[in-house]
Amino acid sequence: RTELHLALSADEGKTWTPSLNVARGTPGGSTYPFVIEVDPGELWIGYHNVPKGWNFPRARHLRIAVAAVMKSVGDKLPTTTQTTHP
Repeated sequence: RTELHLALSADEGKTWTPSLNVARGTPGGSTYPFVIEVDPGELWIGYHNVPKGWNFPRARHLRIAVAAVMKSVGDKLPTTTQTTHP
């Protein structure tokens, strides 16, 4: 739980980009993440961080452009289709 990864799908979850680490080594971990696409191509990611224990949670928020994610993982995109398993 010390890292938070993001992967994107453009086909309803049949294939995915490689995951990208968006929160590294967060003290207390990254828990209860959620993602909202507020505008086409703009993601808001929220999660809780608990560096001092569960009695002192902190909310965290990231704004990420889908284009930036695609640029970061572009050289890592698979040459064959990767599918999810039901």
